[in-house]
Amino acid sequence: MHHYAIFAIMPYTDWDDTCRIMPHGGGIILFAPLHMVLVDFYTKCGCIETARGIFKSTPYKNLFTSNAVFVGLAMYGYGQMLLSYFSKMVKNRVKPDRVTFLGVMVGCSY
Repeated sequence: MHHYAIFAIMPYTDWDDTCRIMPHGGGIILFAPLHMVLVDFYTKCGCIETARGIFKSTPYKNLFTSNAVFVGLAMYGYGQMLLSYFSKMVKNRVKPDRVTFLGVMVGCSY
């Protein structure tokens, strides 16, 4: 399933500088920008478990990957899960921005 998403974003990605894809134990290792794009893609499509799996597997849990999760969770009414992720983000000392707070507010409105 990830292969389709990878090919969908290839025309928009500078593969030499920003993304690396490496084989890893029957799967692939995806690096920062690609993780964010895939998390955003799967959450917006409603594939929350797939997005969560990608998010959990990324070593790059920064503001951008977190916001991708938050906005997707908010869109589908996963407010409790969103607050759990937000709490972990704050504990990891990632500074929230306007997008983060908007996602949290929308997620809590359900």
